Amino acid sequence: MNKTNGSGAQSDALVLFGVTGDLAHKKIFPALYAMAKRGVFNVPVIGVATSKWSSEKLRQRATESIKKSGKIDDQNALDHLLSLLRGCEIIDYAVCNILKNKVTKLPIRDFFTTSHL
Repeated sequence: MNKTNGSGAQSDALVLFGVTGDLAHKKIFPALYAMAKRGVFNVPVIGVATSKWSSEKLRQRATESIKKSGKIDDQNALDHLLSLLRGCEIIDYAVCNILKNKVTKLPIRDFFTTSHL
């Protein structure tokens, strides 16, 4: 499950804001499953939302999402992806506003070329 593309540095985790929402359900979980099938996804997923979900509930939601988007044709890849889901942490609106203010003040070119977090 762990292939690299030779690009050097690897991420330590994927923090997924809005993990309980429609975008994650319709697009992100199926995309992560596709990456797991190719063997290029091997970092923990830390879900963030305004409601707290257990790891089990998040795994159920991801599985439903993948089933709706097509079919599950690689159980090992699905199991691998589900093992990387770490539940859903609560974030409040104050934190969201802080992040929004930091991001909106960055010039676009600097945001994509340097690390600000």
